[in-house]
Amino acid sequence: MKHMLLITLLTFSFSALSQKFDFYFEHSDYIENIKESEKGEAYLVIGLTYYYGNDDIQIEKDINRAVYWLEKAATKNMPMAQSMIALSYTIGFGLPKDENKGFNWDFKAAKNGVTQSQSRVALAYKIGIGTIQNYKRAYAWYAVLALSANDIDRKSMAIEQRDNLINRLSQESFIQAQDMATKLYSEIYNDK
Repeated sequence: MKHMLLITLLTFSFSALSQKFDFYFEHSDYIENIKESEKGEAYLVIGLTYYYGNDDIQIEKDINRAVYWLEKAATKNMPMAQSMIALSYTIGFGLPKDENKGFNWDFKAAKNGVTQSQSRVALAYKIGIGTIQNYKRAYAWYAVLALSANDIDRKSMAIEQRDNLINRLSQESFIQAQDMATKLYSEIYNDK
């Protein structure tokens, strides 16, 4: 079930990444010589290939190798890797369960525009998973998600959750939460 949740929450174009993996795998010495700015992508591609496996190049699924490479990619500021590592820590899949580390990685991915992580950060603030419960911050993240989500179900959920939090905020806190949401959205989407 956890494995399916992870697959459902993370989508990508595997065929393009698979082709890059072929190159990186066949030229492993290349990884050590590429520009530092390009290593994150190489690590991500290798991690995803081990995570899902690839029959074409005879790579079997190996969660331990996947996590190793995904963590390397996450430290290179690769948002998808950050989100996957966050979920792995949060649910204890391939890594020891650590909700605080999960939240911290999700926060980084959320600030990098990953809507799955924005959703998890909002929920974490709402109920206090891996962080202290904070309705203002939950409201702000749900507001950002309501504006940034591409799929209608995620957008609808974010609007519903955001609106449900209004009753838990004082008038002053509500205004602060709206300001926080505006600043967050601007930092994430307008400053890029």
